[in-house]
Order: sequence, then C-alpha cells, then structure tokens
Amino acid sequence: IAISDEILMKPGKLTEEEWVIVKRHPEVGYNISGSSPLLEPIADAYDVMTHDRPYKKAVSKKEALEELERCTGTQFDSNLVKKFINFIKKNKLILK
Repeated sequence: IAISDEILMKPGKLTEEEWVIVKRHPEVGYNISGSSPLLEPIADAYDVMTHDRPYKKAVSKKEALEELERCTGTQFDSNLVKKFINFIKKNKLILK
C-alpha cells in the first residue's frame, strides 16, 4: 500500500529517494495493522517470502512459517507471529 509496485518490483538498484520510501515500510505497516483488530494477524514478511521478487525466489508457505517461527523474538514480534500462525492454521491456508 505504501510502496508502489514500481519500486517493489524494480530489477535494478533503488535510488536514494526510493530507499527512503522502502525504509518507512515497516513503520507504515505497523500503523496500518494497529488501526484495526482485523488486520492484527497480518505479517508482511510472510507475503514477501511467499511471492517471487526480482531479487529473490519465493519459498513455500510451510518454509515461510518455519522462518517466522525461527526468527520469533529477534526479527519478528513473538505475539504477532503466534497470532499469525494460529490464524493461518485455523483457516487452513497452508497448501504446501
């Protein structure tokens, strides 16, 4: 929402201005997710990991969940990861 696809999918190096926008992404996502209880279980990292990017191939949904669990408490908020994984499992959104 806060970063255009033009920047997200850019195959080359980002400009200084583009980097400023990218660096604000976690802050914007936090503010958006905090504005509604319905958005609380959403983890952007999961979406990034499970979709191809010009700089990285997607991993499976199972691998993405394993990465979230592995990095919980360090890179990712423990409470948010726990809620997100419960949401995914409860709604049977793990396909492979």
